[in-house]
Amino acid sequence: MAEIAGYLGSGAQFDDAMGAFALAYADQAERDHAALKTAVRKGTVEVHTES
Repeated sequence: MAEIAGYLGSGAQFDDAMGAFALAYADQAERDHAALKTAVRKGTVEVHTES
């Protein structure tokens, strides 16, 4: 565990970096989903559902 802490750092700096990454990832996922919904509505992407 000490090796990981030495590599990644610890405390607020690492926590802040992970939090920033998580927020950026969530924002990108929301943009991707909105783009997918738009493409489906336009007929650019065909949707198949299981019945």
